[in-house]
Amino acid sequence: MVFEICESSSEIGTLLVSTVQKNDIEKLVNEMLDVSIIRDSISVFASPIRLCVDYCQLNQVTIKDKFSIPFIEDLLDELFVLVFFDDILDYLNSLDTHLMHLEIVFEVLMSHKLFVKLSKCVFLAQEVEYLGHIISAKKTIMDTGKVQCMVNWPPPNSVK
Repeated sequence: MVFEICESSSEIGTLLVSTVQKNDIEKLVNEMLDVSIIRDSISVFASPIRLCVDYCQLNQVTIKDKFSIPFIEDLLDELFVLVFFDDILDYLNSLDTHLMHLEIVFEVLMSHKLFVKLSKCVFLAQEVEYLGHIISAKKTIMDTGKVQCMVNWPPPNSVK
């Protein structure tokens, strides 16, 4: 298979690496050239080194984390209510079904002698903040206010 690439842009330099890394890379590239895994190129384009590694065998013997934190998108695909410690989210598009589910949630809370603080409750909202995300009927996005401190984090000014 041959790809036509527009080479009108300026030449792209190679990746800067240490002498030790350069020697290792050259050795590996020469080994792959010798067994025809790769071939010489005359292209003006270069890219950083990215070797593919097949971790299938390692993955087969890796012990999985049975209690990993789920992705919010996976949680939203579940039933009609999400509970994360003391945060409860009930979500549906139909008002009648939503009210019926709220009744079920309140009955379960009462049966376990659990109470909600009305000042912390939001009912019938089109958009809610939940676990660092803004959730609406159309989309789920990360709450930018939660990551702003990382965005504003000053860059390191020392090796330490």
